[in-house]
Amino acid sequence: MKKILLLLLVIIIYTTSVLAQFNCTGLSTTTVNYTGTAQHFTVPVGVGQIRIRIKGADGGSANSLASFNNSGGGAAVYGYFTVVPGDVFTIIIGQKGFNSLNAGGGGGASAVYKNGSLVLVAGGGGGEDSDGSGGSGLTTNNGGNGLPIETSTICDGSHVNNSKGGMSGNGGNAGEECPGNLNGGGGGGGLLSAGNGKAGDYGGGGQGNIIGAVGGFAFTGGAPGGFGWAGGGGGDAGEAGGGGGYSGGGGAGEGIVARAGGGGSFITSGFGITISGSTVGVGTLTSEDGNGLICAVLPIVLPITLLEFTAEQKNNTVLLKWKTSNEINTSSFSVERSDNSGAFTAIGNLNANANTNNVTEYSFKDNSPLAEQTVYRLKMADKDGRYSYSPSRLLKSKRQTSIIVYPNPAIDRLTVTLPASWRIGNNLLQIVNASGKIILQKNIRTTQCEFELVQLPSGVYFVRVVNEQTKEVLSKSFQK
Repeated sequence: MKKILLLLLVIIIYTTSVLAQFNCTGLSTTTVNYTGTAQHFTVPVGVGQIRIRIKGADGGSANSLASFNNSGGGAAVYGYFTVVPGDVFTIIIGQKGFNSLNAGGGGGASAVYKNGSLVLVAGGGGGEDSDGSGGSGLTTNNGGNGLPIETSTICDGSHVNNSKGGMSGNGGNAGEECPGNLNGGGGGGGLLSAGNGKAGDYGGGGQGNIIGAVGGFAFTGGAPGGFGWAGGGGGDAGEAGGGGGYSGGGGAGEGIVARAGGGGSFITSGFGITISGSTVGVGTLTSEDGNGLICAVLPIVLPITLLEFTAEQKNNTVLLKWKTSNEINTSSFSVERSDNSGAFTAIGNLNANANTNNVTEYSFKDNSPLAEQTVYRLKMADKDGRYSYSPSRLLKSKRQTSIIVYPNPAIDRLTVTLPASWRIGNNLLQIVNASGKIILQKNIRTTQCEFELVQLPSGVYFVRVVNEQTKEVLSKSFQK
C-alpha cells in the first residue's frame, strides 16, 4: 500500500549512457523488481508528474567457456509523464534467460502501460552460445532483426545473425538448422507476433501483452527464455535464444564469431510524455533480471483548506465552483483543463483572498468545454511561488461525440460508427498501429463503414477520424 501511495517506479541501470539524463534527485522513489506478474501503480491525489525508468532482462549464458561468458544485455528506457490522480500504470518486468552448458535462453522484455495503452518497452538481450560468445552484437535501436529459418549441412558458424529478436514489433525467427543443432535457437516474442521455433517445438518466446508472456521452451542442450512483457526465445545446443521485446536482441549463433545482440526499445508519442530517452543493451558478464523505478514529485501542502470543488455542465458551458478556508498568504487560483491525455492547459486565473479564516466561495465558467470529455483541476499558488493541485474532476459531455468501434477485439472485419451529429462529407479515416504508423487512410462519406482486417497482423491499433467541416479529431483503440 505504501508503494502504491508513493507511486514510484524506477530501474537500476548498469550503463552511464543517455539514461544518465534521468534524474530523481529529491523525489520519492520505489524500485520494482521481477515478480513473474504484472504490477499496478495508481497515481495518488496531489501528484502531477511521475518519472519511470525500466530495463529489459539480460540473456542467459553458456558455461562451457566461463572466461568468455558475455550475454546480450537488456535495453533501458525512461519517460517523464504528466499525470492526474487515478491514472493507472501497469508495469511488467522481464526475467533473465536461463543458463546452460550449451546455449542460454533470451531475456524477457520490460514494459509500461498507462491507462491500458502501451507507452514504453525495453527489449531483452539475446542468449549466449556454447562457445562463450556474446557481447554487444548488433546493438542498434531496433535490436536484432528476425531472419528466415536457414538450413545447413554442417554447423560452420556462418549464419551469425540467426535466432534474432524481432524488429519493429515482430517476433524473431528460429536460428540455423544443422546436424548439431536440429532446431536452432528460438526467436524472442514481440508486439505483433510470438517468436518462431521449429514446427512442433516451443522455442519461440510469447507475444507481448498487458499481462506478460512466457519465454520459449528449451531445445535439446539449451535453456529456456525468460518471462516478460514479451518472452525470450529458448536455446538449442550451440544456438542461443533471441531476446523478447518490441525489438529484442538476437541470440548468438553457432561459432566463436557469433555474438548475442543487445535489446532495443520503444517509446510511444503522446500519452502525457514530456521527456524520454533510451539506450540499447550491451554485453554483460553477469545476467540479471530486468528492473524498474518510479519517481514521484510529492505534493506540496500549502496553508489552505479546499473544502469543495465541483464541475457542472449547464447547456454548452461548464460551471466550476470551489470553497476554501484558512487561506494564509494565498495568491491565486489557476483553472486548468485536459482532454484526459495528461497534458493540462490553463484557461483562467482568479485572485485569492490572501489571508482569511472564513469560508470563501469561488466560481469560474468554461464557455468552450472539450467535445467528448474534459478534466479540470485547480493550481493553488501562494505569494512565495509555491503551488499545489486540487483533486481532478472529470466531466463527460452530454452530447454524443465519440466514435464506436466493434467488434473489439476484431477478427476479420471492423465496423466504425461516427457521431450522428457529424455532417456527411469527406471525413478522413485512418488506422494507425502502436508505433504511430498509418496503416490505412481513406475518405468516408457515411456515418458507418466496414473494413477488412484479414491482412492486418495481430496487435493494438487506433482508429482516428478527422471531421471535414470542424477539423475535430476523434480516436478509439482496438485489438486484433
